[in-house]
Amino acid sequence: MSGPLVVIGAGLHGLVAATYLARAGHSVTLLEEAAVPGGMCANRVPISNFAVPPGPHLFTALDPRMIKDLNLNLAFVARDLPLVGLRAEGQPLLLPRDVHDVKRHLASLSQRDGMRFAAFRREHFAFARAMRALWWEEGTLDEPARSTLRRMQVTSAAAWLDGAFESESLLAAFSFDVLAGGLSPAAAGSALLFTWRAAQEMCGLQGAVAIPAGGPSQLIAALVRTAESAGVTLRCDTPVRALDSDGESVRGVVLANGEVLAAAAVLSSLSRRQTLIDFLPPGTAGFATTRRLAKPQSCGEAKVLLTLSALPKVFEQPGRYVIAEKLETAAGAHAVARTGEIPADLALEIVALPTGGIPPVLLSILVRPVPVEPVGGWKDHATRLVQTVLHRLELHIPQFTGLVSGLAFVPPKHRDPFSIAAMMSPRRTRIETPLKRLYLCGEAAEPVPCLSGRAARIAAAMVAADLKEAGP
Repeated sequence: MSGPLVVIGAGLHGLVAATYLARAGHSVTLLEEAAVPGGMCANRVPISNFAVPPGPHLFTALDPRMIKDLNLNLAFVARDLPLVGLRAEGQPLLLPRDVHDVKRHLASLSQRDGMRFAAFRREHFAFARAMRALWWEEGTLDEPARSTLRRMQVTSAAAWLDGAFESESLLAAFSFDVLAGGLSPAAAGSALLFTWRAAQEMCGLQGAVAIPAGGPSQLIAALVRTAESAGVTLRCDTPVRALDSDGESVRGVVLANGEVLAAAAVLSSLSRRQTLIDFLPPGTAGFATTRRLAKPQSCGEAKVLLTLSALPKVFEQPGRYVIAEKLETAAGAHAVARTGEIPADLALEIVALPTGGIPPVLLSILVRPVPVEPVGGWKDHATRLVQTVLHRLELHIPQFTGLVSGLAFVPPKHRDPFSIAAMMSPRRTRIETPLKRLYLCGEAAEPVPCLSGRAARIAAAMVAADLKEAGP
């Protein structure tokens, strides 16, 4: 089956999928609702005298193959940020890549943890590499890896880490990552979220965290140039109203202005809920799917952005700084967030970024766990959350609020319900939909929601193969 293809959403994933398909010889139209491409990576949150992306400033999961295939010559200001746990008392706990340095930093807290850390990371990284065969290639595991997977699928992140380490400061430093995916750290199988994180590769380093030069928007600019040079037709300010469907397969898209674009296949980089519920008549995707997607993930992460007149001394060393209470309080905080309230025990991940202008410093702060839809809405809760974040920072940095010259708040993104079972589903199951000729290529098609491009690359290859098999 031949004909034009339509990709919905010109964020990172949509740009990647469209480029691969255009390079394969297909006519591709990429539709974007906003005035500019980029999605969560676009500079569209105003603060002080500039704008920044609503999404994370750090990259942990960019697909190395995608970067190579698309010849993206990316530069990074930091290629491997260490994890730094800020403590209420004493020096921050630094966790760099070098396990010997970690041992030295842990010496005053726990000799046992210092001795254990190297073996723990080695074993965990080896298992994470093995899991790539399932998450990326649909391969198989050897028996030792299968045995570990069976254990991890029923183990909570909190229990797994608590069984490995005894230092409260070390466990607290992991608290932010424990709350990834919107799951409770007490949930069975949540330990696998750590494995997924460790399976990623950035800048040639497993488990690395990187900051792109110029911020995420520079990655988008490079992808737009690559897409356009491949022949992709990019249409911004073009919202999609519905999918044109006969109930079994998709024939194209209907734009908000009434225009209908016929397509041999449609790829959506939006959420599964937006794609199957918002764009289709009720029940088209099947009642089981509709019921499962009726409500978004209840817990997520918010973002607080602060501009500062000077860089606090504590942030002079580049790193991702975590402020968190004890690991054991994370599950309780998640339970509170699920009720629609803001927990008292929030975990913060802070990155200090130079702006190259005035004001000179931007703090990008991710906050977990928070309700996606708090009771009464975010209008009042946003102010309270920002005040809580400022108070937590003031405890670690005296007179901190005097440095703040601007602030902005980004509420949690609505995401599809997440589960460990969905995380372990085959990649074709994540990419295909109940309707023929309709595919997902964004975060909803990843094992764990992330900015990667990997699902987009795989989806594009799957669509090209399916079209070739269908014939003219």
